[in-house]
Amino acid sequence: MTIRRSLLAVTPWAVVALPLWVLIGRGIVLADSSWDLVGYLVLSPVLAIALGAAALLVRLRLRGAPRGADVRPDAALLGAWYAAVLAFGLTPEPYDGVVLVIGALLGLATLWYLGWALVRDARRRVRETLAAFEQQARRADGGPGPSVGRSASRGGERVIRMHDSDGGWSAG
Repeated sequence: MTIRRSLLAVTPWAVVALPLWVLIGRGIVLADSSWDLVGYLVLSPVLAIALGAAALLVRLRLRGAPRGADVRPDAALLGAWYAAVLAFGLTPEPYDGVVLVIGALLGLATLWYLGWALVRDARRRVRETLAAFEQQARRADGGPGPSVGRSASRGGERVIRMHDSDGGWSAG
């Protein structure tokens, strides 16, 4: 539960703080020319959009997840991506390309995993809901009161036959 709460608390701040970290660290402090600043002025919003997408996927997934859901893979991937972005803001010139590639690969892997996990969890919740609905429908067919039988077609029209479980009335 602590990981879940901290993950939900950190992701919105990372959307703002990490691109600013890269812009200030790489674009202003470690920049060799003013063109570096222009490049990081373009890179920082792209990074913010990617981090915002990750934050949205985390929030959507954790909002619908049960209380005991395992969020450790989410936290591990996001933590590694955040660490790579922080390292990129501090890395000197000869090694910045390696850190950039590692950060980009971690970002793509994180976004892919978060999207896949969201779809997987949504699919599981839909299956559980439909199974519960079918179970309630089966229970309702066997209990007292009106129930809906199978539909039949007659001359292009769809006919739904309804009957009372006591056999007292029928429509069709």
